[in-house]
Amino acid sequence: MMVPEQPETVIMFGPSKSGKTNIIATLLVEPWLDELREGGDGHSVEAPSIEWASVPGADPDTARNLGAQLARHRKAMLQARDIDLAGTESVTEYGLNVSWRNPAPLSRKGIPATEHRTVTLVDGRGGAIGYEDPPDRNDELYDQYDRYKREAVRSSGLLLCISLLPDGFNVTALHNMLRELGHVLQLQEQAEDLRLKRISICFTKYEAKFVHFGVEAHRAALDPDSFRKLLKQGNYATLLDGVMKRAQQSDAVGGDLSVALFPVSTYGFIHPTGQANFYPWKEREGLLTRAIRPDDYDDPDRRDLKDHFPVPLSEPRAAGLWRPFNVAPAFFHAVTGRLTGPLVLDARETL
Repeated sequence: MMVPEQPETVIMFGPSKSGKTNIIATLLVEPWLDELREGGDGHSVEAPSIEWASVPGADPDTARNLGAQLARHRKAMLQARDIDLAGTESVTEYGLNVSWRNPAPLSRKGIPATEHRTVTLVDGRGGAIGYEDPPDRNDELYDQYDRYKREAVRSSGLLLCISLLPDGFNVTALHNMLRELGHVLQLQEQAEDLRLKRISICFTKYEAKFVHFGVEAHRAALDPDSFRKLLKQGNYATLLDGVMKRAQQSDAVGGDLSVALFPVSTYGFIHPTGQANFYPWKEREGLLTRAIRPDDYDDPDRRDLKDHFPVPLSEPRAAGLWRPFNVAPAFFHAVTGRLTGPLVLDARETL
């Protein structure tokens, strides 16, 4: 295998419950990459691949341990069980090799037939960049904050996550998002090294907006006007305007930001029926196609399970019905700047 080139750091941030760790688990454990083959104007790719790699200077066992943790996280998503999110209190680095082939027309234009990137994907505590240092600071916690800041200074791509559900978006979250983005650019300007080139704004939990559409859900979700309507209804204009003002400030001092808007869903839509793969059970929301064993009905903590899901479903069958939506394209834009996937809006053209 060729040695990947052009090291990149992609950092994730967003409020708690915006779906950051779910995105990572969905992206890195049995990733669904077919959507990267979609895209116009030479943006689509062929034979995409994401492979685990060691982070420079990290313990060799780290990648294996992180892989096991994410596998457990994804399994919990598949079974709609409680997920331990304690790990998001600290900074976690995932070393990745990303490779793909370019379509023949691009190769004829002098673009390499095969491209590679070495990527460090960084996950951290929601709201951890723009913090203020209180008198009663917790040194261990704020050491993680400082580490997160250092990673932000190195970042060339950013995945900014915000939930489309009412409980995941509020005025405080909006201001924190803009403050964090401002801190990233400010820190890079102070270091006289404007590396940030690509921002993927991920509007997560997209499938929940189409629960009542039945088998028409996936078709409706592909409509750009449906996405634009959700953005207007959710009053995200302030967030988008703020991001674009930051982008313009970056452009003015030598940066060149590509900002793209992605509706994203880790649960996605059921294959092949097209229904939204989300069941809004108040006690245990999650996948509509969740894996259920016969003995799960005997679990005292899941007393009403049979009332909602009367038929068991094996893990292989449940996983086969699960199709995430637009997760890989959002990540790929943050790494390369290319606009792939079933639905993406260029922020400069949209606004």
